[in-house]
Amino acid sequence: MIQDLRQWLDSVDQLGELVCVDQPVDPIEEMGAVTYLVAKQSPSPAVLFERPAGFESSPIGARLLWNILGPSIRRTALTLEEPPDTPALELIRRVKDKMQPCPSPSTGRSTAGAMPAPATRSSPAIQTRAT
Repeated sequence: MIQDLRQWLDSVDQLGELVCVDQPVDPIEEMGAVTYLVAKQSPSPAVLFERPAGFESSPIGARLLWNILGPSIRRTALTLEEPPDTPALELIRRVKDKMQPCPSPSTGRSTAGAMPAPATRSSPAIQTRAT
């Protein structure tokens, strides 16, 4: 199980779906263009900018991660704690099976599939102006 972003980055790197850019890159002028070009690759890797321009004096050593999931089923599966080679339809089924309906705070019953009551003219959600 992945515990933090560092582990996630290591796992994505092992999949071969991480590109690290160690040259200074302008976050406004260049990162979007780099990510756009990388996104046209198949598979489209995540991009970790190691030295974003303008953050050189940052005490935390800022790094920026772009195209985190992109169109990658493998990275999506990894993020959802499923094997990276899970087929897309199977991944959808597994995620759906994991989803549990949330209980209503007021009733404690499931709200799955429940629709809100329709607004009426006397409802405070609808304000009518007298003419």
